[in-house]
Amino acid sequence: MHNKGRITYIFYSIHLCYIDTGLLISCSSTIHIEADKLHVNVSEGHLIPPHFFGVFFEEINHAGAGGLWAELVDNRGFEAGGHVVPSMITPWGLVGDDNEISVVTELSSCLETNPVALRMDVLCNQTSCPPGGVGVYNPGYWGMNIEEDQSYRVVFYLRSSGKLGLTVSFVSENGTQVLDSQQVTAEAKTVENWTKMEVTLRARASCPKSRLEFTTSQEGTIWLDQVSAMPNNTYKGHGFRSDLIEMVLKLKPKFLRFPGGCYVEGNFLSNAYRWKQTIGPWENRSGHHSDVWGYWSDDGLGYLEYLQLAEDLEAEPVWVVNSGIAYGKDEIDTSLIAPFVQEMLDSIEFARGSRDTRWGSRRAKLGHPAPFRLNYVAIGNENCDRKVYKGNYLKFYRALKNAYPDINIISNCDGSEKPLDHPADLYDYHTYPDVLGVLNLTHHFDKKRSNDPRAPKAFVSEYAVTNPPDKVKNGSFEAALAEAAFLLSLEQNRQVQAISQIVFPLLIDKMTLLTWLVMHHCLPITMIDGMIQFLNFDFFASLQQYIYIYIYIESNRFVVNLLHHRWNPDAIIFNCTTAYGIPSYWVQTFFKHSSGAFLMNVNQTNIPKNMYMTIVSSIYQDEQKKFITVKVVNFEKLPSKMSIHFDGVDQE
Repeated sequence: MHNKGRITYIFYSIHLCYIDTGLLISCSSTIHIEADKLHVNVSEGHLIPPHFFGVFFEEINHAGAGGLWAELVDNRGFEAGGHVVPSMITPWGLVGDDNEISVVTELSSCLETNPVALRMDVLCNQTSCPPGGVGVYNPGYWGMNIEEDQSYRVVFYLRSSGKLGLTVSFVSENGTQVLDSQQVTAEAKTVENWTKMEVTLRARASCPKSRLEFTTSQEGTIWLDQVSAMPNNTYKGHGFRSDLIEMVLKLKPKFLRFPGGCYVEGNFLSNAYRWKQTIGPWENRSGHHSDVWGYWSDDGLGYLEYLQLAEDLEAEPVWVVNSGIAYGKDEIDTSLIAPFVQEMLDSIEFARGSRDTRWGSRRAKLGHPAPFRLNYVAIGNENCDRKVYKGNYLKFYRALKNAYPDINIISNCDGSEKPLDHPADLYDYHTYPDVLGVLNLTHHFDKKRSNDPRAPKAFVSEYAVTNPPDKVKNGSFEAALAEAAFLLSLEQNRQVQAISQIVFPLLIDKMTLLTWLVMHHCLPITMIDGMIQFLNFDFFASLQQYIYIYIYIESNRFVVNLLHHRWNPDAIIFNCTTAYGIPSYWVQTFFKHSSGAFLMNVNQTNIPKNMYMTIVSSIYQDEQKKFITVKVVNFEKLPSKMSIHFDGVDQE
């Protein structure tokens, strides 16, 4: 970086080179990468849309349950096995032998929406039970990361056939080390009916694969239901896992698309995402089976939490509603779609309505009196080819525009090849090709520019290099470079809004980050006396290999859990203790200041065929400085050189 008066210049090259060489860039008002000369007038260009770059979160690969949502207990209400009892209680397990304790599910809960409860018959007593007693344990999502000196709020429902003597504890994976415990005692009359109880545990030591135990040496029967364990250090106290949120925040997304994806649809409509079942007290949320992605969600991360997440990220929510179509064959005929349309209208009233409205008052009672921002609604997900979609879409569109004319409506149909035959503010564009396919898309939207300001713009809400699967499972440097070239092409086009893929498919970013990236050793870059040195590809590859080995290699979509993934690649990979970004994530960090920035005109004809470039100026709020940022992708296998001259820069 080099300061000249009021403007700071940042130069960055994403360089692919298979030979043993480095690329050295001198940071001055002229960048010598040599050959062709580019003259750039800093006053000529246009503004990039203010919501150009954002993130997409889908509940997939346990990105939410077991990931971003900090709840430690998996299957907390014993509902995952269904309402035909006895049922499966995985991942719960027994403490003690089956001749000392017997467990079975019953439809005996006090909660109407969650009727299943666990009955524990304790067959031993204080003299015959093993030391520490018998009971049940929950290991969470492949182990609970319990950290020394951190406190955890444990809440559960319970009733007992007699006097209660119960121990609630965090223990190591094999149960031999007690991290903290509390005794819960009560007279029989106090707990003869269902009672909600709460304890706080503070860990005396750390254990990355802990479990939560309920044990007793009191002979008799105890019923247990709706068990929750939440750390008290979640992001802003809103229930989100702080380290994962921090990785999203580093991308500075301007919008958040949620909750899917195919998750919105369900393989059958009976398993589709129903927002009304995901609000209110957590113990009353019925949860549902995501039959597309193959696991149970307690819906602790519900509609209200998604809106809160967008607010915490200072991002515009992009709410994807079910269009009456499932991922499988289920679909609602247009003549019967009215209840689904009303569900959508109710959801918007919940988000935006005043406290005087039915659903706005419900939101206020749940702790958020002020309305949320909600200016974007997508009707369905990848449904355009279904026979009822157009008819259903028009029903949604007309009802939504009538009630909320300011909301931007996103169609599932691709308007990049031919004009849409129905009204829309934006059209959704998804692409998952190989490296060559992504590079071929760098000019896809060039021909789509329209002088009609009413023409719908492209909303690139899902993209990634996904082929060949065996090479990009956890991302690759080559795939990241191709995606970077594609993103630069979107940055140049005023007809496009872009979104990266997370936990989240989430994210993308840009370049004042340079010093931050160096500081965290996440890219092979060093900065010495104003000089930026980019180390060679072989070094990067070895660093990437080291990172993957260390993290065990597994993944999530924007965010992916190491131990359960149905989708690859994913920008952020995590387990219960650690998270890291694949190369695509770090590429995305170079676009975090793109939204609302000034894009300078660059004569692309002077740029070599496999080189991609944008030059933007923006004010970085964190530093209150104006920066000019040059981003270059060189997809040749040899270094390239060019000179860039800026005209109209104040050199004081």
